[in-house]
Amino acid sequence: NTDAIQTTLFNGRIDKLLKKTIGEKLYKNTVIGTVYSPELYLAQDKLLTSVSYKDSHQKLFAAARNSLGLWKMTDGQIEEMLASKEPVKYFPMYADVSGTIIDVLVKEGVFYKEGDPLFKVSDLRSVWIEFDVYGEDMVYVKTGDTINIAIKELPYSKIQGQISFVNPILNNNGALGVRVEVQNKDETLKPGMLATGLLKTKLPAEKIVIPITSVLWTGNNSIVYVKTEEANSFRMRQVKLGSSYKDYIEVVSGLEPGELIVTKGAFTIDAAAQFKGVSSMLNQPETRAKEIKDTNTLFQEHSLHTQNDSLLAHYLALKNAFVASSLTEVKERAVVLSDKLMRMETNNLIRKNCLSYLDGVIKAKDIEAQRRFFKDLSKAFITHIKGEGSNLADTPVYIQHCDCALENTGGDWLSTEKTIYNPYFGDAMLHCGRVVETIP
Repeated sequence: NTDAIQTTLFNGRIDKLLKKTIGEKLYKNTVIGTVYSPELYLAQDKLLTSVSYKDSHQKLFAAARNSLGLWKMTDGQIEEMLASKEPVKYFPMYADVSGTIIDVLVKEGVFYKEGDPLFKVSDLRSVWIEFDVYGEDMVYVKTGDTINIAIKELPYSKIQGQISFVNPILNNNGALGVRVEVQNKDETLKPGMLATGLLKTKLPAEKIVIPITSVLWTGNNSIVYVKTEEANSFRMRQVKLGSSYKDYIEVVSGLEPGELIVTKGAFTIDAAAQFKGVSSMLNQPETRAKEIKDTNTLFQEHSLHTQNDSLLAHYLALKNAFVASSLTEVKERAVVLSDKLMRMETNNLIRKNCLSYLDGVIKAKDIEAQRRFFKDLSKAFITHIKGEGSNLADTPVYIQHCDCALENTGGDWLSTEKTIYNPYFGDAMLHCGRVVETIP
């Protein structure tokens, strides 16, 4: 949006304001108040005095008259003042800019100097929409690209704009700032609204892209389930991921063109694999190897490691269900984690608070309501995991944060990988967030 400042044109005390409220309109050359200026009063009085000798001292009269022009008095106002033979005591202030008032800096009865700001004004007929672009997606953004924009507060709006500016420096969140300028003649768009954008881009033909719902995240690994030659049989496979594109994500390695994978219900297949004791998210060969302890290790220590690692793994599975934005899978994972908590020997705080939050997740009617309970659940889990940091496995645990989550109230979550996969937005803002702490 185009911002401007309405200033005072001369020294004086603001006697009356006609515009006092943020959101009011200013129109150029219209009266916005009155001001009393001793200097302007004296300048008018000098001109009135010079009238008596204007015929004999025309240059002095002309100089006195012209001086009023410097105060922005019009010829009409000067003639009216000369006709009345009285100086104008309270001089009208005229707006020299047009737009919507976004900040009021002036008060009645206060003396202001020439050039002091009175109002901040913005022309909202054209606005900027600013986006944050994260991770691998940065390389696909360039000036001139067209973005389809969705506004949270205007769910049925269809807005399209072109990128007018790409910031060459990353912001404090590690994101690339992108600006889109769009027309807003009816001023439906308001400063402070939350926008998400979809950039359509062409990918090289050799890249493999799969639905994001196909992927399960566990620790530093991303896995999918691939169909085997046997009927109704699937095998877990680790993959390396690249950029995401709304509902899809790039696979850098781990899959070959033509292979069939599970796109929906991967959590259900993984749960069945866990039950059978074969490779799964919680039963990977490398994970099992890490759990083998030296025979001299106390059983109590072994039990504590296993308990906390398993608890965290179930939490991460729930977090990944939120990343996939799947209401059903979130409920399934919440039920599993709730059952795990009920069976585990852990402190009362975790049992009481987390079970309550999980019950809220299970009973919630929509994914946004589930995410509000997940925020509280994550807060309790972070407190627990930080307290048990020395009893965790060697893999570091990252506390990650998104400022935009839950209507800009912000939200934390736990992850065992640095790459951001946002559980509060899913694919809408998949990589929005940052690492704020590492445990232990």
